[in-house]
Amino acid sequence: MVKNWRLILDDDGDGCFNMAADEAILFCYPECKTPTLRIYGWSSPWVTLGFSQNSRRVINPGCRVPFVRRITGGSAIYHYLEITYSLVFSANDLDMTASVKESYAKLALFLLNFYARLGIKGEFAYSCVPEKVRPAGNFCFSSCEHFDIIIDNKKIGGNAQRRRRAMIFQQGSIPFRLDRPSIAMAITDCGYLSDTADLEELTKVNRGAGELKKILAQSFSETFDVDLRLSGYNPNEISCFRALITEKYNTTDWNCEGKIHEKAAVAG
Repeated sequence: MVKNWRLILDDDGDGCFNMAADEAILFCYPECKTPTLRIYGWSSPWVTLGFSQNSRRVINPGCRVPFVRRITGGSAIYHYLEITYSLVFSANDLDMTASVKESYAKLALFLLNFYARLGIKGEFAYSCVPEKVRPAGNFCFSSCEHFDIIIDNKKIGGNAQRRRRAMIFQQGSIPFRLDRPSIAMAITDCGYLSDTADLEELTKVNRGAGELKKILAQSFSETFDVDLRLSGYNPNEISCFRALITEKYNTTDWNCEGKIHEKAAVAG
C-alpha cells in the first residue's frame, strides 16, 4: 500500500527561519502525524553548528557569516549554494529499526538514487574508502562516517539525525557548488577540504535549484514507494516556528551557548 507523505518545497530562507521551520514540523508531528519531506535553500551564506559544538572553537574570529545552532548533532556546515532537506516521520512510516546506524543506511538509499539520476554513482564510505572513515572535525563535509556518501573518492554533503521518542528527524545538505575559501574563512580547522565534492564538479552540469529539488523529491518517492503530496505548513506549525524564531533561533543564548529558556524548549 502506497503511503501518503507531505512535500514542502520552500523558497530560500535565512538560517533562523530554516531551523525554526524544521523544528516546528517535528514538534507538531504528534498532533498531525503527517510524515514530511521538506526541501529548501538559503537566501545568503549561513553556518549551522551541530547541537553540541562550541561556537567559540568552531567559528573563526572576525567571521562575518551569521551562524545558527541546529537541534541535530554533528559538525558545522557552511550553507549557501545547495539544496537542503529535512525528514520528520515515525519509525513505522518507513519501517525503521531502532538502530540509528541502520536507519542512516536505509535513508541514504534515496540519496544514492538521486545521484544515480544525475549520472553519478555514490557509495558508502565504509565500503569504498574505509581508510577515509575518521572522527568528525569542525566541518561536516571534511569528516567521514560509515554511511556518508562518497563519489570519486570524495565525500559529498552531510546528514544528521535526531530521535525523539518514536519520531525520527533528519537533516541533510547537498552542495551544488562549494566555496572552499569562504568555508575556510568561516570555520576553524576545516580539515580535508580537498576531499569534498559538489554536484557541479561531479556532473559538469550547472542545474538549477528547482530542477534538483524536483529530482530529489522523485528519488525519495520512488525509493520508499510513497506518494508525495505538495502542501504547506498547518496553522499550528506556523505559530510554532514564529515563536521559535523569536524565542530561540534569534537568541545568542541558543546560538552561542546552546541554552534556551524553558518556554522555548519545544522540541529541543
